[in-house]
Amino acid sequence: MGTSDFTQLQVDKLVSEVRVNYEKQLTRVQRLLGRLKEIINNIPDRGPLSVQMAKRILRQRHDIAIPFPDFGLDDSPEPMLEYAKPSGINIVGSYARQTSIKTKDSTLIDIAVTIPFRLLQDKDYLNHRYFIKRAYYIACIAAGLREHQDDQLLLHFAYQNDHYLQPVLILNPTEKSQVGPNLDDGAGSLGNDLSSLNVKIRIIIATSQDVFLVNKTWPWNTCVRSSPEAATSSKPVNNGTPFYNGTLMAECSVEYYTDVLRQAYADSEPFKGACTLGSLWLRQRNFGAGTRRGGFGAFENAIVMYFLVKGDNPQGRPVIPQGHNSFQLFRAFLKFMSSSNLIQEPWTKHTDATKISLLKSSRSPVFFDGSRTLNIFYKMTPWSYSRLRHEAQTTLDLINASIPDQVRLCFVSKIDRMLFQFDEYVKLEIPQEWKGKSGLIQHDENILDFCTKAHEVLTTALSTRIKLLYPLVPASGSWSITESGPSLCENAVVTFGFLINAEQMAQVVERGPPAEERNAAAAFRKFWGEKAELRRFKDGSILESLIWTDDKDNGNIFKQIVNHVAKRHLGQEVASGLSFVANDFHHLLPMQPQQSPSSLTTFQPLQKAFSVLETQIRELKGIPLQIRRIAPACANLRYTSVIPQYTHSTPKYIQPFQPMNIVLQFEGSARWPDDIFAIQRTKTALLLRIAELLEEVSTGLSAKVGVENNLQAPFLDVVYPNTAAFRLLIHHDREQTLLERQLKDRCTTTHARNQASAALADYKRDFIQAPLHTQTLASLCTRFPMLSASVRLVKQWCNSHLLSPHISEEYLELLTANTFIHPQPWQAPGSIRTGFLRTLAFVAKWDWRSEPLIVDFSGIMTSDERYAINIRFEAWRKTDPAMNRTVLFAASNVDPEGITWTQRGPIKVVAARFTYLARAAVQTVENDGLKLDSESLFNHSTSDYDFIIHLDQEALGRMRDESTQSSYKNIALASAADGMRGGFDPVQLFILELGHIHGESMVLFYNDIHPKFIAVLWTPKSEPRSLKPNLAFSTLPTSQLQRSGGDARYQVTINHQAILGDIARLGGDMVLRIETRK
Repeated sequence: MGTSDFTQLQVDKLVSEVRVNYEKQLTRVQRLLGRLKEIINNIPDRGPLSVQMAKRILRQRHDIAIPFPDFGLDDSPEPMLEYAKPSGINIVGSYARQTSIKTKDSTLIDIAVTIPFRLLQDKDYLNHRYFIKRAYYIACIAAGLREHQDDQLLLHFAYQNDHYLQPVLILNPTEKSQVGPNLDDGAGSLGNDLSSLNVKIRIIIATSQDVFLVNKTWPWNTCVRSSPEAATSSKPVNNGTPFYNGTLMAECSVEYYTDVLRQAYADSEPFKGACTLGSLWLRQRNFGAGTRRGGFGAFENAIVMYFLVKGDNPQGRPVIPQGHNSFQLFRAFLKFMSSSNLIQEPWTKHTDATKISLLKSSRSPVFFDGSRTLNIFYKMTPWSYSRLRHEAQTTLDLINASIPDQVRLCFVSKIDRMLFQFDEYVKLEIPQEWKGKSGLIQHDENILDFCTKAHEVLTTALSTRIKLLYPLVPASGSWSITESGPSLCENAVVTFGFLINAEQMAQVVERGPPAEERNAAAAFRKFWGEKAELRRFKDGSILESLIWTDDKDNGNIFKQIVNHVAKRHLGQEVASGLSFVANDFHHLLPMQPQQSPSSLTTFQPLQKAFSVLETQIRELKGIPLQIRRIAPACANLRYTSVIPQYTHSTPKYIQPFQPMNIVLQFEGSARWPDDIFAIQRTKTALLLRIAELLEEVSTGLSAKVGVENNLQAPFLDVVYPNTAAFRLLIHHDREQTLLERQLKDRCTTTHARNQASAALADYKRDFIQAPLHTQTLASLCTRFPMLSASVRLVKQWCNSHLLSPHISEEYLELLTANTFIHPQPWQAPGSIRTGFLRTLAFVAKWDWRSEPLIVDFSGIMTSDERYAINIRFEAWRKTDPAMNRTVLFAASNVDPEGITWTQRGPIKVVAARFTYLARAAVQTVENDGLKLDSESLFNHSTSDYDFIIHLDQEALGRMRDESTQSSYKNIALASAADGMRGGFDPVQLFILELGHIHGESMVLFYNDIHPKFIAVLWTPKSEPRSLKPNLAFSTLPTSQLQRSGGDARYQVTINHQAILGDIARLGGDMVLRIETRK
């Protein structure tokens, strides 16, 4: 079976699962709607009445307010209002097309009530006359339903498409009806029936197709005229009312498009499935028919797909050929949306060339059906259309990529998650000038006009620094039928979401037009004001330019630009109320005041020191072998260390610096011995020679040889005063062969085999994978500017939650890199926050018990390679089902074995805690939204631990204390010499010793950057048990007897006090006190 066939099977299964079960409830819904239709048809006729009289009668007799909007047209004549029996009542929308999708809430059923032709006049398309009559008609229906006296039915008004011209009536069951009987006989309450079916009804208003002349409502025509003279004039007005006209013609086309789509669904099941996929895709991205949700919903998706399949392109052929399955149709729809610019090149049907030229003058996207004079995209704004194209291209890239689980990422993953979707959020308060005379937000036009202005200013200012800018406006809600409209908003705030182009955002100098182009230069200076300056560059060009600073004191470049243009173009009121939301994650990273958190300049001194060392080693004379490779193998040289490890302290911390591992490899030679221990002695001799030569060529440099690990492998610590320290390790590839041979030798003792196995794992980690990992991560950090800071923040989060001794740095780097390399369904993070939070979100949902982590650094990993990794993972789970040896499995194309960075930990309980903490953090983000306090994610409670070992900071020498520094030179020199012991960390050594002695009875947690205390949990092995020899911990007898067969044995329990005393003695001056919690 091909990949496309398998994908189609997944899609078909998904569609069947998410689609509402019509067979189960259609009969009951039809019976319910029949009763509703009967009630509406029996509503008595009203009028004709004046507007004021209609208001008074409905208020006095039914306590219902007519949802008239505030038009502000005092000179317009008011129409006479009437109500008569509808000419049609029909199910429309997704439910009628049988493409409704299951939701957590009630299923929505749209009922279109058609206003009789005789109630409307030819000129009602002008000056809101139709919409005034429409509002009265929906109010009369509400009055008729209230007269029905159904106390289990709740009536509300709401705005269709979030537009104040289109009030609709919502029918919901009350809380009382939730416990009512299920009345299938049709004689019960509407509320009960709605409750039992778990549906709600929305009554919308429609009108006849030919009630208005279509040549009067073209998008460029002006149908809202401010004076009686303009209303009666036949002379065209230049400024049209496309949104008003589109709304009017959409109401006249409800029946037409319902019939068109119903026939299309009946003719093609793949087309129906593709529309369902489109609806699901839009819902997961929070697109909807309302103007506040982008103006593109399930109806627009279905109509566009219909015209692409049934309609013709300019060459006379359908855009999407016949014969495709549902997923192929949906993919073709995405391709069309992403590749077509409908603002510059409108899509039209049944339209001549003259009218097409008029459509091109619009600043909004145009998908025009000339037969109905309707622009299907009339509700879309430039920013919502840009986001739709962006999401289509992102999804198309996901489909075209060779990654697993495409269907879930396309249609199931929730995209519009606050703080996860956009890189930056900025809140702008709508100023007084946009609120109207009352100082309150009257309707959406105030908000949309302000968003249009702000969008234009910000996109011009940020230009290529951002990929997308989108205003996030909450959808309009419902209100009681006793009120004419929703409550007005006094302090309206619009939140703008930004997708950052991290590569461009870091540019300090922005070049403008040359001075010779006077018009462009004048426009540049007019926009930027005093910030613009004329500069001469090294290439000789003289350009208008902008200079920004990227440091902690002045704020990042993004903040500076937004603050500047908001004050200059949106006004002081907007600038003073402007706020950057959830933008404070960078301060959680330790850094210098003048450093940018996303900059790699923090590590430049270390990279420079490494280059100096590499040059010095390669220029040494007197080494018996030629140097083949000098490769870094540490976090500092791949830009991912939380705090760069210098040999001097940072202003805030004094750390026992850790030397940076450097792998040194010589060219092959037959003079190497063929014995594993002899090789170590040869390495020692070579390192001693290198140390001697380095100290000769570099003044002040310190070079000392030591040994480590099971085979006593030598290393050379090279320390540059006040700069950096390096640890040189020699790689000889013959070692792997010798160790593997020793493991295969049947004569090898168990102890020797275990020792060789550990040495082989260390060899692969230190000499093969560590240099590859460092090279790969360093390259990725330059490719993704936010990766370095995101990795560091993830590590800081793990440290804050005391997971330092359990989870390796390299594993955390793989997790974070995976967020950037495989960002689907989003694009790569453009800020520290999104990189950090998306990594936590991945950890929270990742089932590490049954799924491996596979990171494709190259982007070309084949399915066979992924299959081989999965087979290896399954083999580990079969041989170790209890996960006592390997818990986490993290593989990549450079490390397919998957256990290099996890074979030393974490244990299962720590891995579960890691997932739990990530889920708790993600839940906090979801709950708090834009009000999130970033520091709350890093606060850790110690209430879950059994006891706490508090450490004496003065004894550790961790914190700078000027009062303890000696004024005697010899003592100061001795202290300095003691501080130069690279790699000496008393807390880490203390932890290792405790783990060696008491590892079976306790689990230790601490923060290796700020080791103020060690938190400890007793393991289940410390529970009472039968007495037996060689228990791994100190015990006390209990009074309980355990009977086994005919024997009775006393049980023993762990001796807590003895172990705590042992810990205190072992820690010595480091242990300030031990606090027991349980």
